[in-house]
Amino acid sequence: MRDDDTQRQLFDLAAGMVTDMQDRRIADYVFATSDSPPADDEIAGLNTSRVIEISFDKFSDGRGFTYARRIRDSGFSGMLIASGHVIADQAEYLRRCGFSHAEIPMAKIADWQSALSAMPAYFQHMAKSPRSRMVTSAMQHKYDNN
Repeated sequence: MRDDDTQRQLFDLAAGMVTDMQDRRIADYVFATSDSPPADDEIAGLNTSRVIEISFDKFSDGRGFTYARRIRDSGFSGMLIASGHVIADQAEYLRRCGFSHAEIPMAKIADWQSALSAMPAYFQHMAKSPRSRMVTSAMQHKYDNN
């Protein structure tokens, strides 16, 4: 029997819930942050039933966030999983960069749920975001009055 630190769960970053790893689909592409990501045209050709997994070599390696954003910007709308060395403090940023799920230790589920609810609003303005600290019309009004 494996202990709780090695048992992994697939954490849905949008819903803040876990999925048993047995229900996880096999990723079509798996690459580490130290690898080059698939080409944009290759990613754009994938359909929504595909799965891409980006494995973080260490939690301080930001390339995985960039890869996720590039993959989403190229038109991919399938499941995008962060695995490897990801920590609960990165949960919201993983989601904002385009990850749909993260592979996490079972013992850390509460930490990840707490991390997603810790920030009620973003500090940066984001267009079309219900959690943005300012809405576009409020910003426009502020500058129109000057």
